[in-house]
Amino acid sequence: MMTSRELPVYEWDRLPEACELAKVAGMLPDSARIVVVEQDGQIIGAWSLMMVAHVEGVWIHPEHRGLGAVARGLLRAMRSALRGWGVSAALTGGDEQIVTLLKKLGAEAVPFPFYVWHARKDRILSEEISCLPPSPSH
Repeated sequence: MMTSRELPVYEWDRLPEACELAKVAGMLPDSARIVVVEQDGQIIGAWSLMMVAHVEGVWIHPEHRGLGAVARGLLRAMRSALRGWGVSAALTGGDEQIVTLLKKLGAEAVPFPFYVWHARKDRILSEEISCLPPSPSH
């Protein structure tokens, strides 16, 4: 019999090694939740929910790019804004220049792309989700 439930933090180490969440669970914010589907006590599906800060749309006037002063000012102001929210990390991305800067700042790449899922428009129909391909081991 399959059951669905929220997995308590103290059980996150039960996430299967093949599950990408197992690799990033330690990076998730304290407010994160992980839900699982289990069959006979084995986790056979997992998904995380988290409220995260996402910073996007950085822009510097072409005449001021590469000089550092504007980037430092933006970084200081954004760090202050994040702290004002009580946040110590944020998701972000960008072009090659931004990625280079992010790496210099010690940012870590996450192992998957991001999409926007409009949950209010959710349609959970068996024919829509049965299109997921089987894993290579099947």
